[in-house]
Amino acid sequence: MGLQEIFEKQYSQKKLINISTHSFLRSKFKKYDIHREDVAISLLEKGNNLLDIGCGEGLLLLKARNKYTNLYGIDIVPSRIEVARDNATKERIETRVILKISDINGGLDFEDNFFDAVTIIEIL
Repeated sequence: MGLQEIFEKQYSQKKLINISTHSFLRSKFKKYDIHREDVAISLLEKGNNLLDIGCGEGLLLLKARNKYTNLYGIDIVPSRIEVARDNATKERIETRVILKISDINGGLDFEDNFFDAVTIIEIL
């Protein structure tokens, strides 16, 4: 079984840790809660092209829409790319979001220096 199949199985069966299982801790520390996507975006300068490697459901891309003209996302899991497409459509930015199913171990099909910024969050 390849990486793509492993991740697809994991996400389709929803066997990820649910944040709500830690409700006691979350209730105590909620006011200190900050999401890693927000931290990453706060460090980025405005530009034309952003690439999020391992974009998942596209949350970082959605949050970066005011800083970048074109938002590119790649992920190895097809179902996560579909959710990212749906999210972009719901936010009416689907014409600015380019998503691709890809395993980065095989290299990326983009020109050198094409992106103003590249993010990689939670990639093993």
